[in-house]
Amino acid sequence: MKTYEVLEKALARIEDEKNWCQGSYGPKKGPNCAVGALVYAEATRSIHDRPVAEALVALGAFTGGSLVDFNDSRTHPEVVELFQKAIRAEKQKAGIVVDVPTTTEQEVAA
Repeated sequence: MKTYEVLEKALARIEDEKNWCQGSYGPKKGPNCAVGALVYAEATRSIHDRPVAEALVALGAFTGGSLVDFNDSRTHPEVVELFQKAIRAEKQKAGIVVDVPTTTEQEVAA
């Protein structure tokens, strides 16, 4: 599975705010934090499995630190936007043309 696919699956798990949480991975059925969403999206129990680790690196390019800290100190829209940025970057690396606005860009356009 490509890194952007793992990120997309994880985002789908937490895109609705009622399926997102702070302070723990959350149960497999949700709600989940950002890290829990990655782990469960890839059907693994470890952040060290390659697809999850690569997704963490992709997200880390935008967090300036720990994903756990980012998730637990930011709002749901900020976490969603983080995933959108990482997905866009990973798709661009893969040569996929991406023209999907981030949440912030959508709000400005509205």
